[in-house]
Amino acid sequence: MKAFVHLGMHKTGTSSVQESYARQAPAGFFYPTGRGANLNVDARLLFEEDTICAQIPDVLRHGQEVLPQLRRTAEESLLRQLSESPCDKVILSAERFTYMSHPAVERFRDFLDRHFDETTFFAYIRDPISFVKSSFQERLKSGADKIRFQADYPGYQARFEKFEDIFGRDRIGYRLFSRETLEGGDVVRDLAHWLGSSYRAGDVQTTNEGLSIEAIALLYTYARHRPQAVDDPTRKNQGHKALIAVLSEFGSGKWHLDSSVLDKILTDIAEDCAWMNARLDAPLVLTDIETPNPISDGASLEAIALRAFPDLREHLAARLSATEVRRLPELAAKVDFLRAIS
Repeated sequence: MKAFVHLGMHKTGTSSVQESYARQAPAGFFYPTGRGANLNVDARLLFEEDTICAQIPDVLRHGQEVLPQLRRTAEESLLRQLSESPCDKVILSAERFTYMSHPAVERFRDFLDRHFDETTFFAYIRDPISFVKSSFQERLKSGADKIRFQADYPGYQARFEKFEDIFGRDRIGYRLFSRETLEGGDVVRDLAHWLGSSYRAGDVQTTNEGLSIEAIALLYTYARHRPQAVDDPTRKNQGHKALIAVLSEFGSGKWHLDSSVLDKILTDIAEDCAWMNARLDAPLVLTDIETPNPISDGASLEAIALRAFPDLREHLAARLSATEVRRLPELAAKVDFLRAIS
């Protein structure tokens, strides 16, 4: 049996790959889905230290004493799926792989050596500027209320050098993530082609679509100045998801980083970019397309949010009025909301 390991770097369409292959694997390949579309939790349980696994929801809820059983269950589930695989070629995909420690990757190697005759690694690499911007956006969508671009640096060498050390440079393929060069402009189909298979465009599942600059500015401003948080975590999470859903349909503007911010980022990551460029067949993009909305700090985002609010009010009103009302309390809530934003 052969393993094809997708080292899922964030912001390279990894979620789309996982959701698509979980529904329909490329022809001739098996894709394990026992715990969902990706192996993030399994990667932690099977290979990482107890301190890392402490953040897994089941461990947080029930305590560290449940960890040994969780580890056994994860291994048994994955091995059972592999034993039942109708194909001798298996795709393993997780963002977590690139975050694992050196000892964890060594344990990963031991697992692969026990259960597979051959292993090859595949990684898509996003250019540093679009990675920083996309990662910042995802942190905002998760509720972050601070601009810390350093937290969004790609960290190419830290992610991939340990795999080269342990498995060998020749077993790891790198490809620049660029819509212009991907098969059909889509990473799901491109990876299947890279693996020697094919994938129907109609089977592609698209996830994690980007937000407009207006939506990003409003989301940041809301996170910074939101009212008292709801005590119930479930209600709070549902409310945040609803906000993201509304903003995902709002605005159309693009944004870029102010030149002073861009220069600092590129200076900070120059060595890291050089390390990755030595492995790619096309150089990393180190520029940003200028737009009327350069971002340098929170004040620049808040200014955009203030300008965008009148359009948001109209957007929300239209969205609410288009929603069918089935119960009187729903009608009352709509009227109250429309009054509040009028």
